[in-house]
Amino acid sequence: MDNLFCALGGGNHIGASCYYLQVDGHSFLLDCGVRSTGPTRLPQLSQLTSEFLDGIWQLDQVVLSHAHMDHIGALPYLDAGRDLSILCNPVTQALTELQLRDFDSLPQRFSSNRQRQAYEARKERVLSMIHPIGFRKAYETDEYKITLFPAGHMPGAAMTYIETAGHRILYTGDFSGQKELLCGGYYWPQGLPVDVLIMEGTHAYARDAWQQGYWNIERCLVHQLQLGRTVTLETTNVTKGIELARYLSAALMKSPCWFSGIYLDASMAPIAEAFENAGYQVYTSDIRPLLKPDDIGEQAIVIKKGHQGRSYGAVINGDAFTLHADCQTLTHFINDVQAETTILVHAEPSGMANVSKGLDIGDKACIQAVDGETYLFA
Repeated sequence: MDNLFCALGGGNHIGASCYYLQVDGHSFLLDCGVRSTGPTRLPQLSQLTSEFLDGIWQLDQVVLSHAHMDHIGALPYLDAGRDLSILCNPVTQALTELQLRDFDSLPQRFSSNRQRQAYEARKERVLSMIHPIGFRKAYETDEYKITLFPAGHMPGAAMTYIETAGHRILYTGDFSGQKELLCGGYYWPQGLPVDVLIMEGTHAYARDAWQQGYWNIERCLVHQLQLGRTVTLETTNVTKGIELARYLSAALMKSPCWFSGIYLDASMAPIAEAFENAGYQVYTSDIRPLLKPDDIGEQAIVIKKGHQGRSYGAVINGDAFTLHADCQTLTHFINDVQAETTILVHAEPSGMANVSKGLDIGDKACIQAVDGETYLFA
């Protein structure tokens, strides 16, 4: 068997992250997500069985990096009538179960109750196959070893380090160096050898977009508060909204404007409770659950999911806030790991032919993955 990598989704686009890795005779699937919009929301799992395997059941291991839907949303489609081994951090297991049971929009695709019931049954079977492992605790078989390291980004997010007889592979998943996040920044041990680095590159082609998003939200928010208004921030990602509340609580302490509190509306409550149950503090003296509209004081900040439910005062788009590593962090990580080959995924090149125009990595090999294309390595 050749050693190869193929992005079944989430290669040169963001969404439906799903990566097939074949190394030293073993088959790994890294994440299995959906796209939030578009006619084709699923990764190309059919490519697995048309090009690489006789069936999904032949996968040696599935690893989930974190519990965002673009990385876990297609898990029910891994039900192939036989058990799979699915690994992730315990927090990711709990959040994956919550996300797929309470926030899954795929059942809306089915026209009959029978189809929906069959889909839900497949989902429950796959969820029962998840085996949690803690950070820095190796999962070992006779032929390979997998260790998870903190990736930042969100609670439970993990970098996946795979060791086989002849290779060391690192898949970062979505990661961040932002220490102000609930879970802090990523942790990667110095000196661990890596032959192939599979790295998310959300901001690889935009040196300043990461910080500009923060500044734009903060600037617009301060302007509205100075006018004496209550402000609603809308975000399409619940976990991002919770992190945004934390960021604003710290950032506005340095601002001259006053606000009565930051409120997370009911759409945020299940994830916020799951974070708290896992030991991550969400609610503080500044950040509170929005139980009733009358609870909101003057010049308050409300964070809610999308356009659902009621908005209060001026409305600002909160999606410019990012949980991903900026371009400088990506560059530092590549130079720190010193892998022979880096494969960039979860990135949109935007017409730039050479990734090195964004990343200052000298003459190191860095390949921008394209969905559906196969990349061989020695």
